[in-house]
Amino acid sequence: MKYFFIACAIIAAVSAQDWKVHSDEELLAIRKLCIEKTKLPAEDVEKLKTYTYTETMKPYLGCFARETGIWEEATGFNVDRAVKQYKFDLAEDKVREILTKCINDNKKEGAKAFDYIVPVNKCLQASEIGDKLKAALIKKQ
Repeated sequence: MKYFFIACAIIAAVSAQDWKVHSDEELLAIRKLCIEKTKLPAEDVEKLKTYTYTETMKPYLGCFARETGIWEEATGFNVDRAVKQYKFDLAEDKVREILTKCINDNKKEGAKAFDYIVPVNKCLQASEIGDKLKAALIKKQ
């Protein structure tokens, strides 16, 4: 049994090392992939262009979070990765504070996977992180 836990720890460590911050181009490619994969309706695709998130977008947002590696099925948001991904030119402490507040304010006790992904995204988009992300993606679109 002890070897099983050691093997799991090694696999987790190797997997964590494989993750990297995605470029703006990679984020746009992931966006496109998830739009296609989740068959996001055209009206929701239009809403994405204005960073308007609705409950019907849960599958898309889940896909995006998984594909970027900032969501883990067992634990939800990986704040460390999200901080690195969405730091831009902000102080790391500020980004961690915004992310943690958005998650804590919206994750309810006993929430299932992605129950809180829409409100967390709305919160992030209304923050300095959202302003930086919008600016970066608008330049690339």
